[in-house]
Amino acid sequence: MVAEEIRCLLHSRPFKPFRLHIADQAVHTVPHTDYALLNPAGSMMVVMDEAGYFDWISTAHITRITHVGEPQGHEA
Repeated sequence: MVAEEIRCLLHSRPFKPFRLHIADQAVHTVPHTDYALLNPAGSMMVVMDEAGYFDWISTAHITRITHVGEPQGHEA
């Protein structure tokens, strides 16, 4: 389940920045735990960028999660 994977990533120590790849081809980077919030049900999350803008994301639309520094590539 994507929500559990995100929870593990947000609580991992040391934290490693990661990217959320969304079904509409958007990519959201989570550079630090202060930039993301997952709701208790695990169905929605908020991701903020460094300028303070934020997006609501349905976890059902997350197609892939990668760590910053890994190749982004494209899904088949």
